Amino acid sequence: MAREWVARDGHSAAMTVLERAFLDASVELADRERAAAARRNRQLRCLVAGLSVLLVAMVGAGTVALVQRRDAVAQRQVAISRQLAAESSRLTATEPSTAMLLAAQAYRTAPTIEARGALLSMSPYRGHLGKLLGHTGAVSQIAFHPDGNTLLSVGRDRTVSLWDTGRRTRTAVLTGHDTWLTAAAVSPDGHTAVTGGDDAKVAIWDLGRRTRVATMTGHTSRVTEVMFSPDGRHLATAAGTEVILWDVTQRTQVATLSGHTKTVRAVAFSPDGRTLATASDDSTAILWDVTRSARLATLTGHTDGVHAVGFSPDGSTLATGGGNTTAIVWDVVTRTRTAAFTHHKPDGRVMTLAFSPDGRTLATAGDDTAVLLWDTRHRMLRARLMGPRTGVYTMAFSPRTSMLAAGGEDGAILLWDPSQPAVTEHATMVSAVAFSPDGQLLATASSDQTTLWNTADRTVHTVLIDSGVFTNAVAFSPDGRTVATVTQPSPCCPPGTAGNTLTLWNPDTGAPVRLTTHTDQVLDLAFSPDGSRIATASVDRSVIIWDASTGAVLKTLAGHAHAVNGVEFSPDGHLLATAGHDGTVRLWDAATGATLTTFTGHTGWVRAVRFSPDGRTLATASHDQTIILWDVATHTRLTTITDHSDADFTGAAFSPDGRTLAYTSGETTVILWDIPGRAATARLTGHTQRVHALAFSPDGKTLATTGSDRTLILWDVRPQNAITHICTATAGNLTPNQWRQYLPANTCRS
Repeated sequence: MAREWVARDGHSAAMTVLERAFLDASVELADRERAAAARRNRQLRCLVAGLSVLLVAMVGAGTVALVQRRDAVAQRQVAISRQLAAESSRLTATEPSTAMLLAAQAYRTAPTIEARGALLSMSPYRGHLGKLLGHTGAVSQIAFHPDGNTLLSVGRDRTVSLWDTGRRTRTAVLTGHDTWLTAAAVSPDGHTAVTGGDDAKVAIWDLGRRTRVATMTGHTSRVTEVMFSPDGRHLATAAGTEVILWDVTQRTQVATLSGHTKTVRAVAFSPDGRTLATASDDSTAILWDVTRSARLATLTGHTDGVHAVGFSPDGSTLATGGGNTTAIVWDVVTRTRTAAFTHHKPDGRVMTLAFSPDGRTLATAGDDTAVLLWDTRHRMLRARLMGPRTGVYTMAFSPRTSMLAAGGEDGAILLWDPSQPAVTEHATMVSAVAFSPDGQLLATASSDQTTLWNTADRTVHTVLIDSGVFTNAVAFSPDGRTVATVTQPSPCCPPGTAGNTLTLWNPDTGAPVRLTTHTDQVLDLAFSPDGSRIATASVDRSVIIWDASTGAVLKTLAGHAHAVNGVEFSPDGHLLATAGHDGTVRLWDAATGATLTTFTGHTGWVRAVRFSPDGRTLATASHDQTIILWDVATHTRLTTITDHSDADFTGAAFSPDGRTLAYTSGETTVILWDIPGRAATARLTGHTQRVHALAFSPDGKTLATTGSDRTLILWDVRPQNAITHICTATAGNLTPNQWRQYLPANTCRS
């Protein structure tokens, strides 16, 4: 401001020398201050720029460190996941409960292919509900309380245990015997329990007060069995060669039944209480009139002792179990043998058996570690329950739920839901499998028998018998009203032998319609999407297209140089794909029968062809151990999958959403392959022999596989659903010692 004042209106001339000197000094000082401020600003800007560069460097270094740490953590999680998956696979056969929790934790830790495979491979144990641990020796006898939840057990450790099966916990331990306990029963009203053992005494327990209230004597040797009558008024106890009938209220002997020449192992009352069945080491079962204490009949047929006996809930059937791991089913009225069920191990014994509350299933078990479920109506093996490591001595069904409990030599009591076995057994290898369009039925082909299963509870719906043939393939019509099978003669293929047939079955009545035009083995079939046509492929090098309603031959397609192994309609029904033993895949116009193109690329015979649900992709599975995915529109190869093991029948299947391809791999395993990601996502293990066929359920939630091990396995392919089921089924977590041994953290947190 002083400068501006001096410059205006001649003010400079009017200033004195002293004023001029003061002004000049002031201006000089102001100039110096401005210069200093400018220097400070430049320095500050340089400092800010430097700090900014340093900050960027620090942030960059921090980001790199964070990424590196994140990658290190991820790698560690992957390593832990793989380790847990390996532990799960190792323990599956011996400790399924532990294996299931390990598999769940492996997947939660990192969803690696190994973890997903281990988790989904728990499907064969889907019916397994865990185990009850507490006995320090063999479990001799178990019995359910009428409430359906409480279980009583006795064993070598001289104790009586009460269990809450819902919470999988022991609620009481009762002592009073000084020797091994071998027998136990709960009264129909649930107030009383009876036990017996090596001390030849029968103890009566008040279950409400959990105290021993009386001891009955009369036997002179080990008490092998005790059983209440259905009305609870009588008690049957077995020891040595005799059975004593007791009045429960008076605690007095009513009668002694003598007739066996060797030790009596088991007793059972008929549902009406009028008949008592006894089973003995003398290889006979005797039926007694309870009122008259008189023998009604002696049943013979076993050759190495009878160790188990039981009546069906309606009383019309009696089952006995004995040597050669055989159970015999008898008609009670006629006293005649109606069926025999045999375990695969011939030199063992059926030590225990039990009918389900509805009578549709008979469970048998013994010293071969197998727990088998038999369909009593169709008199056939229904399923195998997984889990026992040692011989099974005792079994019981809950009277109110579908739970089955079993105890044996190792002291553990195993629990299952027999309505949900994931493994169903057949008498011979299973060659084919197919779901009905609504998913309610599942068909399996095994030799000359096609079985239709109810998928809801794994029970048998219908059995279709086609004697003298071997069934190669099975399919449902799109409306579900027809089951079609194709066959070959058995034994195979003498010239002129009947059996090279397409058979159409009514799934409800089992009535067949047989169509015979092929001159050699018929290997595969497919319905058109509208159900009006059926295509069949044969060793006679032809493909026949049939009218599904009339059975008339519409067209015969020829072109393959050798057998035609597989056939499939496209989803729109316009195309037909065939797989040939000549190593080629042909695409036909389904209406005219004209060849549209021939795919070449496989170096071995082609076993199966499968269209994707949208019809754009064709998968071909070959003996050359590859699966090729083809673009249907351009007829070009999209990719080749090399981890394929040739299946004798159908070794590949698309999921309904088209995102997953399942195929056989490594003989006994199945691979799930992600189509968008072009990578395997899981390897399913569970079969013990070669896998032959597989199929997805219509909703895509389940994969069914069959093989030479005579089994059908139903796999839940949804990882999260599998984890939920595991946490629910096991009703808890691993013990602290198990967590420390296997895991860093808990899986099933509430």
